[in-house]
Amino acid sequence: MFFNSEDVAWFKALQLWTKRGRIGYIKESLGTHGYFKATFDGRINPMDSIAVSLYKRVWPRSAEVWRPWQDDAPTNEVEEAPELVMSS
Repeated sequence: MFFNSEDVAWFKALQLWTKRGRIGYIKESLGTHGYFKATFDGRINPMDSIAVSLYKRVWPRSAEVWRPWQDDAPTNEVEEAPELVMSS
């Protein structure tokens, strides 16, 4: 599943799951080749596949304090939409 012990340490907090419904977590890294110990909520079948769900981590952009007295503050004016011309 992993290539080195640094990968195991990086993904240690993620939940592992099997196709047969068992859920577990990485306990510790074994050696330098990406092997690890894991604990599950029950016995694992030899035919089970262990998987981890990876989602894109999106960090919020840094917020800026809104000050209405600044020059670049938005105005209440409404812009008109450009007129659409359909050609036939």
